[in-house]
Amino acid sequence: RRQVPNVTTDRFWRLLELELFADSACKYRLPKSGDTGGGTSVLASGYVPFVPYFDRIDLGAMWSEAEHMQDEDLTTGVLLEHMPGRQRNAFVGVDFLSAGTWVKCVKMVQGPTPQEYIPSARLEVWDGRDWRSEDPEISPVEVYLDGLGGGGWQR
Repeated sequence: RRQVPNVTTDRFWRLLELELFADSACKYRLPKSGDTGGGTSVLASGYVPFVPYFDRIDLGAMWSEAEHMQDEDLTTGVLLEHMPGRQRNAFVGVDFLSAGTWVKCVKMVQGPTPQEYIPSARLEVWDGRDWRSEDPEISPVEVYLDGLGGGGWQR
C-alpha cells in the first residue's frame, strides 16, 4: 500500500509521521515497520537524507531513513522529492508482504509550511502488475485524501 501526492508541480514533501488503519474510524492500527519482526517495511521514494553521511552501522542492515515516519517521534521525519515534471512522483507506504491487508484510514503529520505539505493524496494498491486506486471494496473517501494541511495530525 502506498500514498501518492495529487500534486502536479515539482516540490518537496516533509512527512513527519504516518499511521495506517484497517477500519474507516482509525481504531485498528496496522503493523508499523519493526512491529512484526516478519519483514513489514516502510517504503519511500526519492527522500533527501536529513543528516548527510549519517553513520547507520548500529541501525541494522535493512534500516532506512524512511523509518522515521513511523517512529512515533514528531521531531523526525522524511523529506521527499516530488518531481512529476521529471516523471518522479513521490510516494510513501508500508509493505505488508503477502498479508491481505486493506488500508481504510490514514493519519499523518506533514511539515507545517505550505512549501512542506501536500494538499491532496491518494492511496494505491499493488495488484501484482500495476499500482491502482480503484477497488470495489474501498470507497472513494478511503482512497482520495483531500483538504490536507500541515503541522498537526490529519486523517
